[in-house]
Amino acid sequence: SAVDEAGDRLTQICEAEAGMITLGGRGLALFQRGRPHHHIPVVSPEVYDACGCGDTTIAAATLARAAGADWVEAAMLANLAGNAKVRKLGVVPVTGKEIEEVSQFGSLAEGGANGSSRPPFATPHGSARLG
Repeated sequence: SAVDEAGDRLTQICEAEAGMITLGGRGLALFQRGRPHHHIPVVSPEVYDACGCGDTTIAAATLARAAGADWVEAAMLANLAGNAKVRKLGVVPVTGKEIEEVSQFGSLAEGGANGSSRPPFATPHGSARLG
């Protein structure tokens, strides 16, 4: 697809280990060199205002990577943070509690937001706390 080509090109041109492309109402795409692409779908059906979602997504991914998350975990957190942001009016921050609420909604709606029986932020070291 055009998104796959753009993601591959992005990581190649930037000589990056990974890259993310936000897909608006379709979620987020993660590209890693030498690994399969990941599409992380939208969780929240409630959309009030998309302003600031990109900033929220970038900030959450950066924070997750700085805290030791792998790229998939960072993309999942970034997507959830963006999903929490669209539920709020204006360019405003989201809280850990709001991200957890979106995560719980996704877990209930999809039988697990990450497609497994692990909690959405489970790592080999245990579940991450967002608040």
